[in-house]
Amino acid sequence: MQFEDEVAAPHGARTYLTTLAPARDEAGAITSVLSLARDVTEFVKAQQDQERLRRGLARADRLASLGVLAAGIAHEINNPLCFVLTTLEGLVEDLARLAAPVTPSAVPSQAADAPASLGELADRSREALASAVRIREVARGLGRFARVERDRACATDPRAPLETALTLASHETKYRATIVRDYDEVPRVAASDGELAQVFLNLIVNAAHAIDEGDVGHNAIHLRVRSIGAEVCIEVTDTGRGIAPADRPFIFDAFFTTKDPGKGTGLGLAISRQIIDGLGGQLQCEPAPGRGTRFIVRLPALPTAA
Repeated sequence: MQFEDEVAAPHGARTYLTTLAPARDEAGAITSVLSLARDVTEFVKAQQDQERLRRGLARADRLASLGVLAAGIAHEINNPLCFVLTTLEGLVEDLARLAAPVTPSAVPSQAADAPASLGELADRSREALASAVRIREVARGLGRFARVERDRACATDPRAPLETALTLASHETKYRATIVRDYDEVPRVAASDGELAQVFLNLIVNAAHAIDEGDVGHNAIHLRVRSIGAEVCIEVTDTGRGIAPADRPFIFDAFFTTKDPGKGTGLGLAISRQIIDGLGGQLQCEPAPGRGTRFIVRLPALPTAA
């Protein structure tokens, strides 16, 4: 058997990895036990330092992503918010006129000022509600990003964080490509919403930036979720310019980027692979059929309830 144990020492606790192995006689009876204890304090500290560094880089990548997307996110919130405010102002005025007492001499002027029907008020209210829901979606997406370090891995439907990433990246994608969803019913995976949303946001933004603006009708970002054997696969495929063969071996290296200055840190794919590796999965890249690039996230599926 093998176990780690922390032992108090004059200059600080030490960690030992202890291995116990039996010695047997010719009849198979245990005659003695060999005990080997190895001081692994520095190794454990190095692992802890590496994990702190990984978390710090992941935090930096999230902040950098939100920094790049900040103007678009503000636009995504401001536009529907302005519409909601304008609609509510109009509804308040129209409802006040409808609620005002009607006098015979004022009927013509009141009729001219009043909305066509209560149905019109209902339609405008529904439009305002849809805009408010949009604001809530963006706010929730930002919330998931903010609390990712407090989230624990749990049974997660990968389609939910994929939609969160789409919401946050919508200002980057809407002028470049059509979003095509192809979602199957899949088992859940052991992950946190925030971590997966960070990975998917990186992949979607990279896909958008590989496509020039202005030709939405001829470009697409295809999102596919399916189950293959004991794995759940999430694919992000674009019709962009693709990755040069000479760059492909380096795309998962930290700080490697082909983007213009100010548009990327080179951390996104490196952090994304670390996150997926930590979940027991794989992040792969391959050329898409025809043109563009396909990234594939493979995660172990959780057993489904019988």
